[in-house]
This record gives sequence, C-alpha cells and structure tokens, in this order.
Amino acid sequence: MIDRQKPINLELIFIPSLMLKLGITLLPIILLCSACASQTAKLVRLSTDYTVGDHFMQITLRGTLDIPPQAISGLPLVELSGLAWDNDESVLYAVSDKGNIFHLQPTISGGLLKKVNIKAAYPLTDKSGKPLQGSFEDAEGIVLFNSNNGEKNDSQLLISFEGKPRLDLYSNKGEWIDNIQLPHKLKNIDHYQSGNKALEAVTHHLKFGTITAPEYSLKNTEKNEIILYSTSGRRWRITRYPKSSSALVALEFLPNGSLLLLERVFESALHPIEIVLRQTWLTPGCEYKKNTRCKSNTLAIFNSAKGWSIDNFEGLTHHKGNHFFMVSDNNDMWFQRTLLSYFEIMSKEEIN
Repeated sequence: MIDRQKPINLELIFIPSLMLKLGITLLPIILLCSACASQTAKLVRLSTDYTVGDHFMQITLRGTLDIPPQAISGLPLVELSGLAWDNDESVLYAVSDKGNIFHLQPTISGGLLKKVNIKAAYPLTDKSGKPLQGSFEDAEGIVLFNSNNGEKNDSQLLISFEGKPRLDLYSNKGEWIDNIQLPHKLKNIDHYQSGNKALEAVTHHLKFGTITAPEYSLKNTEKNEIILYSTSGRRWRITRYPKSSSALVALEFLPNGSLLLLERVFESALHPIEIVLRQTWLTPGCEYKKNTRCKSNTLAIFNSAKGWSIDNFEGLTHHKGNHFFMVSDNNDMWFQRTLLSYFEIMSKEEIN
C-alpha cells in the first residue's frame, strides 16, 4: 500500500510530483519485464563522507546495493518492508506491502556485501490458497521459526500486517499456516492513529516470546513513547526518538536478549529524512504499569541533510555475529530506491 506520507527522494521532487498527479507508478513498467531474469543490483554509497568499511557512530558500513525495479515470476519487486535471515537455507526473505515474499541470496566476501541474487518469489495466500488482496496484503514485519536448527525445508515465517492488523504464520513459499492471537488492544484498527499507521514490527524474544508494535502509538496513549506488546500480554515502555514524526518500523532480537529498533523520521518532502538505529533492554522496571521507561542506546542516526543518501528503510534482520541487513521500501515509485544495506554493530554495549 502506497503511503504518500512516507519519505521520498528530495533530489527528484519536482518531476515525481508531476508523475503523481498523472497517476503514474512503477508497476506497469516492471510488469513489462515479468519474464526477465533477476537484474543486477549495483553497489552504491550511502554517504558522501563515509564509505564501505568506515566507522560511523557505533556501526561499521559493510556495503549497500541498489536493487533495480523488476518482476520475479510475475511479482513486482517493490515496497520491501520486512527482512528475515534463514541460516539453514542461506536465504534472506523479504516481504512486500503488496503481499509477496522474495527469496534473496546475498554474497558476502571479506565481510562486505558484494551482490545479491533474487532466487524466487511467491504470493502470500489466504486459508483457501488464494493470493492476498486489498487491505489484507499489506505485509510489514517478519520473523522466522525453525531457521537455525540444522534442518532444511521446515522454516516458518511469522508476518505482521498493517491494513488488517494481524499476525499470520506462513511457509517459506507463502502458504498460510495459522493465525497468532493478538493482544486485545491491537486487534481493532480503530485503536490505531490511522489505517496506515497500524501494526508494523514483529520479532521473537527467547524469554518473552513474540513481540510486536504499531508504527505509531495507539490512540489515548503517550505519543512520545513506544509500547511493545508480547502475545502473552506483557507490555514495555520505551521513549520514542525525540521527533514528532518518529515511527517504529522494525524490531530485531539480539543474541544477548536486548532488542534493536529501527525508526524513521519523516515530516514532509521539504524536511530531511532520518533513519535511526537504537538498542533497548526489556526489564521488569520498564513494564507498562511502572514509572520508568526501558533503557536505550542510540547506535546510528542517518540524516539526509548530513550527506546520507538514504531512502525509506523499513526492514531489518540479524545475519551473523554483529552483522545485520536492512532494506528500504521504495513505495512503488520510480524515483525511489530499493536499497539493501549491510552493517556491523560496534556498540560499547554487549550484543552477543
């Protein structure tokens, strides 16, 4: 689902504005190439001041690829909003707002991201086996089960959906398996700030189980905090990154039990975009009914006004060690980019 409130590339603002008025999007163009082989992604720089291998704040840049518009098995590779690494299959799964799942195969050499191949694509289906449609297809977050047990072909994908808030379990080929019960407050779309600011991120904590969160705080809750919800009913409070338009777009469990948060700040096309990575710890003292909020540590802030050529990063996943992937949602707009970025956390705090 295209969100006109999401970040756009300011360098091309005037031409895209005309395109939007004409109702022109990327989809008709890429469908012309629905039978084409996977097109080669290009290595690009995220910053004018920092290059691959450089340290920035508490991370090290390990490479970024610009994945060109294309279709795989007739499915448009656009609006990638969630990532998950399958260690058993050596596959990087990416889900899109259009209800599709892509199997990516990144190449890492010398600790750097060099290239990526798109190996397969499948539509997410409903209980009857039909591809999801309309508000039901807006997949946002993803977390894997059975992906690091040494067994092949048993991975399951838990996906969070925004348009119709829910958590559904799928096979790695997009086949529906089951629905996971949501906390009561997250079931009703009317509890969210809007239909496009609903359930966004999901991860699985070894101690607390599945944890999910909306993009923005629910109605009648503090706007300056993030509330994380476990499917078992527990909740935690975290101070939001201090910008009014800050949105939580991804969560990732870290080996030491903490969580990695990916936040996006976008006010308008005339303001800088910021992408923020923070680490947080869930403790008894910051559960919802307590007076304190969970401790957090800012790892990196990418600001488009400070030389960072970023886009609408929404997907995040742990790879190996202290290494992570993140991906941008191009909103199905030809002037935006699908960026797959690789980085290493060099935090003073423990990760593993």
